[in-house]
Amino acid sequence: MKFIASACWAGIFSSVDRLALVLGRAAGGPAVEMRRVVLIVLACGLLGVMAHRVDATTREDASADELMEFVDAERDRVVPVRVYLPASREPAAVILVSHGLGGTRNAMSFLGKHWSEAGFAVVAMQHVGSDDSVWRDVPLRERMTAMRRAASGENLLLRVGDVRFVLDELAKRNESDPVLKVRLNLERVGMAGHSFGAGTTQAVSGIRYGTRARTLRYREERIDAAVAFSPSVPERATDLDWTFGAMDLPMFHFTGTKDDAPIGGQTPESRVKPFEHGAGSPRYLLVFEDGDHSVYGGGDGRVVRNDRYPAWHEQLRVLTTLFWKAHLLGDETSIDGLAPERVRPLVNAKDRYETAED
Repeated sequence: MKFIASACWAGIFSSVDRLALVLGRAAGGPAVEMRRVVLIVLACGLLGVMAHRVDATTREDASADELMEFVDAERDRVVPVRVYLPASREPAAVILVSHGLGGTRNAMSFLGKHWSEAGFAVVAMQHVGSDDSVWRDVPLRERMTAMRRAASGENLLLRVGDVRFVLDELAKRNESDPVLKVRLNLERVGMAGHSFGAGTTQAVSGIRYGTRARTLRYREERIDAAVAFSPSVPERATDLDWTFGAMDLPMFHFTGTKDDAPIGGQTPESRVKPFEHGAGSPRYLLVFEDGDHSVYGGGDGRVVRNDRYPAWHEQLRVLTTLFWKAHLLGDETSIDGLAPERVRPLVNAKDRYETAED
């Protein structure tokens, strides 16, 4: 193949030389200059053919997987994102994704890809300061300390700011960006996150912090539905009905009977509290029997800690897609598909699946 390619290029350049010589004689100019002109024209022609082929492809299938950098000049902060676009060019409902502590915009890509194939535009954010920069260049013995330090209220507020900025930036890019223009339906927005990303999702979904006398709340009204993988109870929260009672949107909570973590003090028992004390209507809970903290953040889904991971990942794809279709698109069939009698046959008999409405 190398020989054939070399022979082809040799033939092309030989033809270029002959054409340049003829044109040079006709124009009264040196052949070397005419050779340069011929090569430029040839390159433009090839690029034109390539562009035509790309345009033809994108007209039929407009799916994309793009890495972008959103620059927030006001906060002097960069928010890297990974954008998954569906095949259709019709404006798509948007799902924001927030990674866990120490993660990146590539987290949960097995879900991001699946959701885009289902017709959603997925924007996976990377939160600088609580991403992989926290541990990547840190000596192994110091990494846990660095991670604990990064699991801070300051970083939570930076993450909330990232969500708001990204929504603003998407609105701008939906008007003019070569990749995103007219691809996004920002009237229908979902938010999903794992671990610290679930805490970020809870924050923008309306959870209350502090006390009744001094309440802090960061509800982002542009978000219509949410999914929390490994949700959590805020530190020092005691009145959980008050804490979670202001999360006023449809929400799906996922956890497991072994879903603890070395940072944050959460237990499998605490992770179901946001569902049990929440007020969002409707809300859903799935507890995987033996499911641990790494089920959800497995990147492309190849990280396997026990033999149930592949089944859990498939259940996550199916159930979250039903949820998004139900509560971002208002699809009645998907709403019915989330009923307990429909879901329980899909999961393990020991898994806990519940729904609630207020």
